[in-house]
Amino acid sequence: MLAVILSTIPSGQVYGEMVAPGQDAPMEEDDLAAIEDAQRALANADFDALIPLLYGIVEKESAPAGAHILYALGLLFEAQDESGPADEMRARADVHIEHALRIEPQLQLDPYLYPAEFLRRVEEIQSRRHREGESADGEELVSIDSDGHFYFERYVETRSRWPLFLPFGAGQFYKGEPFGGITFATVQTAGLGLNIVGYWVVEGLRGESGQIPTSDFDTARRWRRAQIGGLLLFFGGWILGAVEANWDFEPHSVRIRTLDGPPEELQPSSSAVGFERSLQLQWSLRF
Repeated sequence: MLAVILSTIPSGQVYGEMVAPGQDAPMEEDDLAAIEDAQRALANADFDALIPLLYGIVEKESAPAGAHILYALGLLFEAQDESGPADEMRARADVHIEHALRIEPQLQLDPYLYPAEFLRRVEEIQSRRHREGESADGEELVSIDSDGHFYFERYVETRSRWPLFLPFGAGQFYKGEPFGGITFATVQTAGLGLNIVGYWVVEGLRGESGQIPTSDFDTARRWRRAQIGGLLLFFGGWILGAVEANWDFEPHSVRIRTLDGPPEELQPSSSAVGFERSLQLQWSLRF
């Protein structure tokens, strides 16, 4: 049985433990049939059926890597529904992808069946695991403790939206899109510069009386239009940049990594252990 225990930490980190698989038990015929149905659902792009078909199977020790992969795909598909807990589903999907990679480190998926975005997510997790030290021959990335558990850490980072509304491509730079930031910054700078130059030229045409000579009316009119056009370009680029920055912005990012053992936040402190022992002693004396 695959058990997951989560506890929320104030710093934004969530730690969990999963019972490490033991000896593989043979899959039951009903489970094998359900996995085959899930594979057919994948071929038909019926992603809604993956979670109901595999819900009970992925909790078993004998569940193959393919079952975890299909279940993760179902979770990511459900995460597209904005009314649901999308970040939590993505985090659970990452856990199942990592579990599948522990079972089959050299896992390869058919690009004609799986969505490109899902394939990229699997490749990112594979690359991260290799960077963190997992060997290619299937050696476990983390050490299993004496209780037969391994631990993972989920870190949730929340970013504010207010920088997305700043001018000069600040929202794009904030999202990590320097090309878009440079583009919007250039457009807005050009518009603002044209507005300022137009103002200077028109004011420079004025005589000592403060009036523009009749001979310079056409020139002043052209630069006044350029001044207004530059102002419209500046504000238009500002508004468009803010809209584009908010279009696909993800305020929450979730990262998952495995740990060598339980983190300090989940380990009882020495004072807590002493208090627990004193309670046990008092109970034993009273009894």
